[in-house]
Amino acid sequence: MESSLHSLIFLGLLATILVTTHGQGDGTGLNAEEIWPVEVGMEYRVWRRKLMTPLELCLECKCCSSTTCDTMPCCFGINCQLPNKPFGVCAFVPKSCHCNSCSI
Repeated sequence: MESSLHSLIFLGLLATILVTTHGQGDGTGLNAEEIWPVEVGMEYRVWRRKLMTPLELCLECKCCSSTTCDTMPCCFGINCQLPNKPFGVCAFVPKSCHCNSCSI
């Protein structure tokens, strides 16, 4: 009789331990060791690069030959590789003399 009482107590404790340890977690009955995050897929969009001509303006400038200097329309473009200037500093610089129309 005494051994059956010990057996019942032992089985009751064992059942209690199994229920409480298995029921821990997020309420789904799964332990934290049994679940893991699933990698979410990244969405990549392909953007086509617009083919654009360089920005040029037709403005007045002074063009010089070896003997004379004349004021005439010149094509100005953006130059971002200026000597003695920090990276990222850009300016409009004359590209050619005698322009009738630049790219715009």
